[in-house]
This record gives sequence, C-alpha cells and structure tokens, in this order.
Amino acid sequence: MICSKEFLEKYFIDVYPIGDQRRDLPYISFNKIVGVIDIGEYREKYGEHIYYGYGFTYRECSDGRYVVKFATKRDYPIPVIEKSIQLDY
Repeated sequence: MICSKEFLEKYFIDVYPIGDQRRDLPYISFNKIVGVIDIGEYREKYGEHIYYGYGFTYRECSDGRYVVKFATKRDYPIPVIEKSIQLDY
C-alpha cells in the first residue's frame, strides 16, 4: 500500500496491536482502520483471521509518501483495502 505519512500514522502504526498489551516498537495492524481492538474482534466482525507473524515493513519514498508492505498467512485483508480506498479517495 502507498499512503501519506499522516495516513500511515493515523491508521496503521499501532503500539497496542493486541488489545491493551503495549508493544515497545510500533506495529503495523489493521485494527484502527476497521475499528477493532484485536485480531479476535476482526475475525468476529469480518469472518476471517489475520495472522501478522510474517511481518511488515514501511519506508519513506523520495516523494514523501510511504510504502507499507505486509504479509498475511491466509486471506487478503479485503475489508482493510476497501476501507483504505474509501478514506483516502
């Protein structure tokens, strides 16, 4: 995904990716963009499981936008992609 720094910080950077357990380093999660608190609630709401164990990266491009890469174990996070397009359109 390619987005602005503001979009990245507002919707993807997450220090609480698993409920109320704070992480030392920022995580990329889909929780904030779809309004859930953890992967269990995401599964209940959207009927699919997101596995973050394959990791993520993000880096700034020369134009100031960010490239965000993530790998999921099973399904593509279609609800997240749809919500991102709606918010950034």
